[in-house]
Amino acid sequence: MIGEKITKKRKKLFLTVLVVIALCTYASRQISSLCTPLVETIMANEGSLDNDFEEQGKVKSESDIALYSIENLRVSKVKCKVGQEVSKGETLIEFEQKTLSDLQKKAQNEYNAAKSSLDVSKETNNMKAAQAKTDYDNAVNLNNQKVAQAKQNLVDAQNQLNSYKPSADDDAKTIAETKKNLQDDVKQKQQEYNDAVSNAKIEIDNAKKAVDESALPQQDEGTQKSDLAEKQDALNKVNEVVANGGTIKAPEDGIVTEVSIKNGNMTSAEAFIHMASKNDAKQIEVTLNEQEYNFLNVKGKIKIYNSKDKKIKADLISVGPKTSSINDNGSTSGSTDAGDVGQSGDMSADGGVPTDAGGATDSGTTSYVAILETSSDDVKISESVKAKIETGSKSYRYVLDRTALRQDNGDYCVYVLDEKDTVLGTTNVIKKVNVKVLDKNADKVAVSGDLDYTTPIVTTATKAISEGDKVDKK
Repeated sequence: MIGEKITKKRKKLFLTVLVVIALCTYASRQISSLCTPLVETIMANEGSLDNDFEEQGKVKSESDIALYSIENLRVSKVKCKVGQEVSKGETLIEFEQKTLSDLQKKAQNEYNAAKSSLDVSKETNNMKAAQAKTDYDNAVNLNNQKVAQAKQNLVDAQNQLNSYKPSADDDAKTIAETKKNLQDDVKQKQQEYNDAVSNAKIEIDNAKKAVDESALPQQDEGTQKSDLAEKQDALNKVNEVVANGGTIKAPEDGIVTEVSIKNGNMTSAEAFIHMASKNDAKQIEVTLNEQEYNFLNVKGKIKIYNSKDKKIKADLISVGPKTSSINDNGSTSGSTDAGDVGQSGDMSADGGVPTDAGGATDSGTTSYVAILETSSDDVKISESVKAKIETGSKSYRYVLDRTALRQDNGDYCVYVLDEKDTVLGTTNVIKKVNVKVLDKNADKVAVSGDLDYTTPIVTTATKAISEGDKVDKK
C-alpha cells in the first residue's frame, strides 16, 4: 500500500512537471513571438523583366493652315470650334461692322496722307534735279568762256614776244628788259590758262555730281515710298475683309484644330484659327522622358489607344530628341530630328533609330518625342490619345520583388532565412547574401549571387532586422 501511494505521488509529480514545462514552453514562445520580428518572404524565380509606361499623345495634322486678319478688329461671332469639320468658303468668324468701317476709313486716310506726302517730295526732288541741270549747263558755258579767254590771252602774249623787234634807238639794256617783260607776260598768261582749265574741271565736275545725285532716289522719297506701300497693303487687307462681307472663311475643306479668340475680342497680329487639311494624314506626337526613349529605342513597343480605350493602328515613323515642332499650330514646342523608322506602332522599334543624346533644352534637361502616323477614323485631329510603351528583357536566372533588395554600405544584398535546430524546435535566422543587380523595373529586379529557388528571401519585416537576427514567418 505504501509503495502504491509513493508511485502515485511520483506519477502525479511527473505529470505536474510536464505541465509546468509545457506551460513554460508555451509562455516562452508567446513572449518570443512578441519580441521576434515577423517577416514576409518570397522565392527567387527565373524570368524576364517587363517595363510598361504610359504617356499622353496628341493627334495632329502633317500641315497647318493658319488664318489671320488685320489687327484691332472686334469679333462679333465665332462660328467654329476645335474638332469641327468645315467646308471651303464656310464662315468661321464674323467681325463687327462698325470697327471694320472705322478701320477702313482710317486706312484710306493714312494711305491718302502718305500718297500726298510722297507726291510733294517727288515734286520737290524734280525741281531740285531741274535746278541742278541748269546749274551744270551754266557751269559748262561759263567755264568754257573763261578757258577760251585765257587761251586767247596766252596766244596774244606769245605773238607779242615772237613779233618783238628792237628799234635802232634801243640800247642793249632796254632790249633785254623788254624781252624779259614779254617773256614774264607769257609765263603769267600760261599760268592763268592752266588755272582756268583746272578750275573749269572742278566746277563742272561738282555741277555734274549734283546732277547725278539729284537723279538718285532721295532718302525721304524712299522712306515715303516704303510707308506708302505699307499703307497700301493695310488698305488692301481691310478692303479684302470688307469684300468678304466682314468675315473669315475656310480656304479649303478641313478640320479646325485651334481657336484662340472669343466673341468681343479684338484681333492681333497672331493667327487666331488653325486648320488641318481634310486630306492630310494624321500624326500622333508622344513626348517621352529619357528612360522611355531608351527602352523604346532599343527593345520597346508603342501602342496607341483612343479616348474609348480602343487600340488604334499607327505606324511609328520616327523617335528621337525633341528640337522643333512638326505642326503645333504655329508654335515651336518641339519635334524629333531622328530618322524615319518605318515600323508599325505596335511593333518593336529595333534598329533604324539614331541614338545620339541630343535634344538638350535651355534648362539642361533632355526630352524626346515619338511620331506615329495613322489613317484611322477612330481618332480626330486635336484629340488626346493614350500611348503605352511596353518593353521586355532577356531571361534572367534570379528575378525578385524590388522589396527584397537591400543595401549595406553601398553594396546590394538580400536577407534569406537560414533554419537552425534548437531544443525548442526549428528557428529561422537572418542570413545576408550579397548580390549584383543586372536589370530592374518598377516592381522587379534581376540579380546574380549565391541564391537558389527554395530558400525564402525576406521582403518585409515588422521590425528592423540584420544578419543573425531570429525571425518568424507571418
